[in-house]
Amino acid sequence: FGINLKNSDIAKPVTVSAQKINDVNGHPELTVNIRYSLGITYDEIIEKMKGMASKYGFMIHEAQSKMEPYLLDKSYPVVCRLKEIANTITGEDKEPYTLNGYTYAHCLPHAMVYGMSGNRIPEGFPEGHGSAHGVDELVSLDRLQQAMRIYARALLELNDMDW
Repeated sequence: FGINLKNSDIAKPVTVSAQKINDVNGHPELTVNIRYSLGITYDEIIEKMKGMASKYGFMIHEAQSKMEPYLLDKSYPVVCRLKEIANTITGEDKEPYTLNGYTYAHCLPHAMVYGMSGNRIPEGFPEGHGSAHGVDELVSLDRLQQAMRIYARALLELNDMDW
């Protein structure tokens, strides 16, 4: 439902997925999972959804948010250091970015999601297999070992930082 994000350089797209449909007194009740990052507010999303729902003869009678997006500035020293560690070990030059998912980072003060940056399916792997969150999600041993080097270095250096 076309949403223009204000901070699109750091924000990932809004995703809405149906989780459950119930029959409540002869009326359909749909539970959805909305994942969003900075650049739009929960209230803006609900207003857009209400407009789209009414266009098709539906209404939203109750909406509740469980978590608000949280973002540390990418110039924050800890974020900079984590980026440097990962880029040094991978040989890449990636910038920090935000995720859409509901993670512990929404709940713990100053928590950061820090990971391997995407799922890479090996060449020659059958199409439709190995993708993220699938029953046969995979990671190569090389990437796993690289991630462990990044995490170990990050833990050692974070332990020595004053933050």
